[in-house]
Amino acid sequence: MRYMACLEPAGFVDVKAFEDPDETMRELELQIKKEMMVSELLKSRRKLTKEELSFLDEELPGHSRK
Repeated sequence: MRYMACLEPAGFVDVKAFEDPDETMRELELQIKKEMMVSELLKSRRKLTKEELSFLDEELPGHSRK
């Protein structure tokens, strides 16, 4: 945390402090759920439902697609 002011000028981008552990755990939980869903879908080889597709298309909080 105390080196954050030096990271962005040194070329690191999107540096953030993890001050809210609840938000960090929520993001991790969503990421794990998505990975488990993808793994299960690959095993079953069935088509996605609309709900599953929309869940997988959601961005994780704090992450942006580039």
